[in-house]
Amino acid sequence: MRKSAFVCLLWSIALPAQDDATGLASTLIITQADKLKDVPRSQYAERQSHWPLSSEHGLSLGDSHFRVNISGAALKIALQAGAVPRKSVRTGRCYKLRYQFGGGRQRTMNIGFTRELDNTWSWYCADTRTVSLANQTIRLVDANADGRFTIHQDGYLVPGARAICPLNDTLILGATEVRIQTLADNGSHLRVSERRIPGTKPQLSALRILNQLRSTNGLPGVLLSVDLSEGCTIYARRLKANEWADAANPSLKSDRIPGHAKQRLAGETNTMVMHATNEVAIQSYWRTWFHRRHLMDPGMTEIGINAAPADISVIDAQHGKPQESDWSWPICVPTDGAIDIPLNARSELPNEPVKNLSARGFPIMAMFHQALSDDIDFEGSLVAVINGRARKVRTIIGDSDKHPRLFGIVPETPLLRDTDYIATLQWRTGTAITKRVIHFRSQQ
Repeated sequence: MRKSAFVCLLWSIALPAQDDATGLASTLIITQADKLKDVPRSQYAERQSHWPLSSEHGLSLGDSHFRVNISGAALKIALQAGAVPRKSVRTGRCYKLRYQFGGGRQRTMNIGFTRELDNTWSWYCADTRTVSLANQTIRLVDANADGRFTIHQDGYLVPGARAICPLNDTLILGATEVRIQTLADNGSHLRVSERRIPGTKPQLSALRILNQLRSTNGLPGVLLSVDLSEGCTIYARRLKANEWADAANPSLKSDRIPGHAKQRLAGETNTMVMHATNEVAIQSYWRTWFHRRHLMDPGMTEIGINAAPADISVIDAQHGKPQESDWSWPICVPTDGAIDIPLNARSELPNEPVKNLSARGFPIMAMFHQALSDDIDFEGSLVAVINGRARKVRTIIGDSDKHPRLFGIVPETPLLRDTDYIATLQWRTGTAITKRVIHFRSQQ
């Protein structure tokens, strides 16, 4: 199937010259139609991007219904509404279906299919619109497969990602704030304004790393807070002046640091301190268990990062209050569809979810919206997919006594490089049993 494309055009609206580097620059962007070969996945309740498929129900697009036939591991679909399923499907391939939308209007949509190890099938919308935002090639995805591109109902993919982020009025991409003003129903054009987030080079470098980690796991980016960052800088300079040697966590044992005032940072419960650069600190905390919970919170809207000194990092994560209905809790990292997952964990001594955490693989974590009851029964498993076969990976259940919102598993040994994994997390509260299946790929 040939890829259809719009003529790609970029038109800048004439604006007065601005000396302020953070000023808004309005643009009108005509995007390119594209097909999505990777399986898009999401953890947002209202934006589920793939749906289970059965012969009894088939699939529906707009006002049209398409029949399917599943026989063992084989799937056949009908390319026209109501027709007999005759087209044999290959996983990962895109198929163009023509359907009726809104009172008889005709539209086409690229649909993809994926088969799980248990031979069950699911389908997803494979229509995207490629657009350049914040010096990145972003793909808009019709996540709810209704044939339209809509703010607050659809999503976007950052470069290299398979997990969909929510498409909102304001997007934080790296170190740029992008505000969407208009979006065409068919995705043919997008009007936005962009503002570069102010900060020092080390601060913005760390912010880009954090926002990349969040976006590839389906979480929206965060802003750099001026007030929080100022507090972090004061705190870091105080540690430097008192020759803090990283022998103890100052946020927990501040009275043991000579010259350190008794008062603490306003966000101390969310503050992370490390003897390292900001970039190294962000990447290290992402490989932990207790500290990562701050960075993976979907309600976090801004973060504080110290500007100096260069060898001490103080990070203050402030969280908002996301509406429970907007998220498919628990929030999992890695998320379903995540790629480039680190191979190993990082120690959090003296408090660790399992013994010898630094010798283990990257923790697979689930953070719940609120603490669960004491009688929760949690279990998990992990398999590596090698040459099309599932190989069981030995794991350890993480200790959640001190953080009743956190559950998950830790591989006994580091993950294999450039390998697909499938984690299954299951928990029971009372008589209700819930399961979350997570597909992810390790670093190359």
